[in-house]
Amino acid sequence: MMWSNYLRVGLRNLARHKGHTLINVIGLATGITVCLLIYLYLQREVTWNHHLADIDRSYRVIEKLVPESGEPTLRTIVTSLLRPSVDGAVPGIESMIRTMDTEVILRLEREGEVAEFQPTAFFADTTVFSFFGQPLLKGDPATALADMHGAVLTHSYAQQLFGDIDPIGQELQVELVTEERTYTVSGVVADPPSNSSLTYDLLLPYEVPYLTFRSRFGDHWRMAFGQSYIKLEPGVDPAVIEERIHDILVAVGEDQSDMAGARSYLLQPLNDIHMAFDNPRGLPTEESTDGMVTLLAIGLTILFIACINFTTLMIGQSTTRAREVGVRKVLGSGRRSLMAQFWVETGLLTAVALLLGVIGAELATPLFNDFTQRTVKVGFDGISIAGMIGLWALIVFAAGFYPALVISKFTPNAALRGEVNLGGRNRLRQSLVFIQYALSITLVAATLLMGNQLRYVLNSDLGYNYDRIISVEVPDLGNRGAEATQKMRAALADNPRITRVAGSACNFEAPWMVMNWLDDSREYQDVYVNVADAQWARMLDLKPIEGHLFREGTSDSTGMVINRAMAEYMGWDNPVGEQLPGEGWPEHQVIGVVEDFHFSTMHDAIRPLVLIIRPQTVLARSTGLDIQLNQWFTIQQVLFQIAPGDLQEAINQIQTTWEEVLPEQPFEFSFLDETIQERYVNDRRWISIVTASSSLAIVIALLGLLGMIGLEVARRTREIGIRKVLGASGRGIVVQLTRPMLRLVLLANVVAWPVAWLVIREWNSNYAFNAPIAPSAFLVAGAGTFVISFVVAGVMAWRASQTNPADILKVE
Repeated sequence: MMWSNYLRVGLRNLARHKGHTLINVIGLATGITVCLLIYLYLQREVTWNHHLADIDRSYRVIEKLVPESGEPTLRTIVTSLLRPSVDGAVPGIESMIRTMDTEVILRLEREGEVAEFQPTAFFADTTVFSFFGQPLLKGDPATALADMHGAVLTHSYAQQLFGDIDPIGQELQVELVTEERTYTVSGVVADPPSNSSLTYDLLLPYEVPYLTFRSRFGDHWRMAFGQSYIKLEPGVDPAVIEERIHDILVAVGEDQSDMAGARSYLLQPLNDIHMAFDNPRGLPTEESTDGMVTLLAIGLTILFIACINFTTLMIGQSTTRAREVGVRKVLGSGRRSLMAQFWVETGLLTAVALLLGVIGAELATPLFNDFTQRTVKVGFDGISIAGMIGLWALIVFAAGFYPALVISKFTPNAALRGEVNLGGRNRLRQSLVFIQYALSITLVAATLLMGNQLRYVLNSDLGYNYDRIISVEVPDLGNRGAEATQKMRAALADNPRITRVAGSACNFEAPWMVMNWLDDSREYQDVYVNVADAQWARMLDLKPIEGHLFREGTSDSTGMVINRAMAEYMGWDNPVGEQLPGEGWPEHQVIGVVEDFHFSTMHDAIRPLVLIIRPQTVLARSTGLDIQLNQWFTIQQVLFQIAPGDLQEAINQIQTTWEEVLPEQPFEFSFLDETIQERYVNDRRWISIVTASSSLAIVIALLGLLGMIGLEVARRTREIGIRKVLGASGRGIVVQLTRPMLRLVLLANVVAWPVAWLVIREWNSNYAFNAPIAPSAFLVAGAGTFVISFVVAGVMAWRASQTNPADILKVE
């Protein structure tokens, strides 16, 4: 009976103060929406790979190369010889598998026509299903990949290829490294979840690429093209296994003796592959934890601002309910009863806000997924429901405790006479408003500075030309790219719309190849390398500062063009004519030096770079393989530079020529400038998130200001009437009502600016090249917040000042 009375009175009270109820509900609902979305995002990230079996004792093998001076290099690609050398030879290892992902072309005959696909292909040892605990929907996991011609499809990809037809027994033609093999579908596996590091459409036996590459390169410890995973027996210390693997490496012999002192292998927990909050050894991860921490901080900040709104409004509203409290106390209500009444009202309001927050999260999910490039959805499992109840209880306690405590302490005499003075509590309310605005201004200033950094990155001179250039990938690892470049250059030689045709092994989307070796002094050298023809550097308009660029039809095919960073790295004062230190190199020498250019993103410093025409020039020595490397690392990107004019018409001409000259190769192009822009998609994503968050924070803060001015007007209604009778102007009344709040906004800027400066300095540490921290961003954030707050508060105060004083005093 008592609680039903609390509920009835609470509903009546919330309905009576519709304006403040609406402000509180909207503010809390917004904060809850953001927190729910961030919770779903973080839940997805921290449970990455949790669908895999025995994740607590499964590890990825990391290769570590340590120079005598400088930073070590960590790589996830390891030699295929590691498994036969370690598996079964090291006690404590339960099982070990090798995997590799690469591009393949899948051909499938349909109704007399051959259709081509480019699936995400994944090669793995036969024990992959038992290792990761992935059940097959069709087929036997023990034998699905035992046959060299067996293939396993994911459920969705099998439906894409065969529809309702049973895929088991169907034949697929798969081309890898210019070799085509026939596979028979032997199994169908459930689709990997989106929060998995092992995503694929097609699963094939690892032995296929292993034998293919071994036939070309032989067995060699420095030939690495896949990843390896180890599962330890229960209770085994991974550090012990790392030491045992190192002992085996030392005993291997001549195959890797020149790198024995520099190479070791580490075990990275499968839990840490995607993200690791505690990563003392710096092992590579797929996602930075900085973004997760930023997102969590933003969500908590917005919820905190919403709770401050609630608290300040409830404390301010206490003066308008003083007589109600006085009457209740005279009639015998105790302090606990009054606190219970206000807590019931807080619970009702928070429950409505929570419901609206869940609805808002559901509606905002598509936009949030676009921002984060993830797939989250609102669910109602036991954990989620318990989390929502916990969030509701936390908000009710945190936001409702102090207002209930304040209101329940009013004395009956003072309350009935309307002489309640919040005193120190008013200072607390002002402090909360101050904190609210300081947080909001910090977010706004940080957002402006992040945008300034991104504009700096996107508009900086990268040191090369990328305008009106399209790139077509030749999707194989053979020599077709070089042949395609030569054929297209000859076919388009007389076309005035095409300025140049060039070829390159690397594009500007993925990391470029790293070359490493030990020189005569046992110093570990580590530089970047790209294979490119003579037209590539000219197409990009690279600036030679010494020597010359590659020239067609000359002995430059044995030369190297390096960047300034490479010359400094090697300590060459006069680099032209120099050779790489160490014995066993094929004929080579530096023929030219170009000015540094950003072949990586501006997150990274410009690294030493070697450009070569023939792969054998340096790669045969650095890998230790006496092979024809033009079969391996060669042209895979054909680039076309288009003259000013009709861009689409020129592309159409290139496509027509391509289909005539290279009918077996698909024509799928990309603009080089768009490829470069896409490298900063994550930066844009985070700025979009922070921008949206800071906007929400300002909106919530303004809602609070709106409510506070409304309460101030209600509390000082009689004072406003008396002032008007005594001749006060509307302007003077507006100043009286808004001055305290606007003073808090100004003071909040004083605190927010240095905090925003520290935040942005930390964020800029992710870039090797930074824009200056512009003071204008702080001024815009502070002035903008002040002006918006003044307009909102001023409009409400002006409306109050225009009220007829006779009406006010008559009511009072």
